[in-house]
Amino acid sequence: MADIAYADWFRFAMRHFHQAGNRRLVELFSGPGALAMIAEQQGFEVFRLDNSRHALGKEGRRILAEATALPLKADCFAGLLAANASINYLADDKALAAHFAECAAILCHGGAYVFDFCPTERAYGLHAHHFTALEGQVTFSHRFSPADQELMSAVKIHSGDGQIVTELHRQCIFTPIEVRAAAVAAGFEVREEAENYGLPFSGDNAPMVAMVLVKP
Repeated sequence: MADIAYADWFRFAMRHFHQAGNRRLVELFSGPGALAMIAEQQGFEVFRLDNSRHALGKEGRRILAEATALPLKADCFAGLLAANASINYLADDKALAAHFAECAAILCHGGAYVFDFCPTERAYGLHAHHFTALEGQVTFSHRFSPADQELMSAVKIHSGDGQIVTELHRQCIFTPIEVRAAAVAAGFEVREEAENYGLPFSGDNAPMVAMVLVKP
């Protein structure tokens, strides 16, 4: 959303992109490509990938695909990015494993996948909370089921013409141990793990966790 410090997020990721001469990145689960726009301004060649044609918008290099079946060339990209706890939208641990295997396949050796996710502590804190973003244009209401490790979010989007669109988002909440195990099983090394991508955090709930995976 608009209050995320995307520029700071990208600076955190940049420390891990060391492929000399390779400036190709993919923003996964991209939506309109907030990170892609920042990366392009810094001279990267960026592909936006999402499973929603509407969310992708009309700008940049766009790929309509699922994150568990990436239609991209193997050993081709220096870096992958995924913000907004996007991996939590994967259906289950099998989908998470498939996603990491696909990511490992398309990265160059030494390439990095930088992403964030919602840990269990944050999901507990979000339960029964309601808040707004984008100056009241978007409203969120959350319900967390510990038994299912599932966070359900009702999102109301207020359009300029007075219409309200309601979306129901389901997120599967993985523990850091589960994420690390799935990454290692896919052949990654876990290079770094940091709350809120190492940035200052003052929210009421636990912060997002950022993780850096490197293909050896």
